Amino acid sequence: MQRHVSSRAEATTHGPEPARVIRVEDLAPTPWPNGGGWTREIHRQPSAQRRGQTAWRLSLATIDTVGPFSVLPEVRRWLLLASEGSLHLSIDGTVHRLGHTDTVEFDGGAAVEVIAVSGTSRVLNLMTYGGVGGHLQAGRLSENSEVSDRDTAAIVVLDGHLVVRQASLGRYDTLLLGPQSVDVRSEAATVVRVGVGGTRGDLPPPTSGRWADGTTDRNT
Repeated sequence: MQRHVSSRAEATTHGPEPARVIRVEDLAPTPWPNGGGWTREIHRQPSAQRRGQTAWRLSLATIDTVGPFSVLPEVRRWLLLASEGSLHLSIDGTVHRLGHTDTVEFDGGAAVEVIAVSGTSRVLNLMTYGGVGGHLQAGRLSENSEVSDRDTAAIVVLDGHLVVRQASLGRYDTLLLGPQSVDVRSEAATVVRVGVGGTRGDLPPPTSGRWADGTTDRNT
C-alpha cells in the first residue's frame, strides 16, 4: 500500500490503492543537516523486495544559498529546477547550469555543490535505491489524458492546473498514481512526469538537458 507524509490525502477514486492528491501546503519543511536548504518530502515508496528499505523517494527542495549537498552512496539522483531563474551545480568538478525545467542525473555518492543560485530556487528531487531506474520529464500535458502507474509513478504540477474528478491541483501539488487509470484534464498545465522502474547497470556520467514538447530528451 502506498503512503505519503502529508497529513491530508485526497483519493481520486474508490477501491484499493487509488490515485492520491498530495498538497504542497500539507508537506512540512525539514532543514538540511548542513543548513543549505529545506526539503518537503512528497512520497517515500517502500521496497517490495527488501523489507524496511526504500525503493524511491520524491521531494521538493528549497535552495537559496551556495554550499555542498549531502553525500549519499548507492543512491541515484535526478534533480529538476521547478522554479524560474537558474541554478549552477558542480558535480565531481563539472559545472551544470540549470534553467527552468532543466534536469541533471548523478550518483548520490558524487561530490555535489551549489556554486550559484538566483534568488530562491525550488528543485524537484527523485532518489532511487538498490539500482532502481527513474526519470523526471517536464512538458505540457494534453487537454485530456488517461494516466496510471504503468508508465508514470506521479505527476507534479509546475504551473496551470490539473483537474482530477473533483480535485484541482495547482503549483507543486502532486498526483500519486495507483494501478487504476485516472482521467485528468489539463488547464494550461506544465507538469513533471515522475517515472520509476526497471534497473540500472553501470552508472553513466552525469547528464543534463531539457525535455521539450513531451517527446524527447536533449543533452546539453
